[in-house]
Amino acid sequence: MVGLAVFFGVAFGLNLVDDRIKSAWDVESFIGVNLLGIIPDLGHLDDEDRYQLAIRNKASPASRRS
Repeated sequence: MVGLAVFFGVAFGLNLVDDRIKSAWDVESFIGVNLLGIIPDLGHLDDEDRYQLAIRNKASPASRRS
């Protein structure tokens, strides 16, 4: 029983000290305002594919500039 309490206590404690940003909600709650947009993750594409995405698909969120 004590081992189970220690297991859950450690998991709960690590969750409390973990201050990494994991979602848009984390950012919104920290700065106190709603986000206007989210930057898409294109890390899985190589440079040539990113270039072709911007050239072929002008309406794509990845090809827009602000």
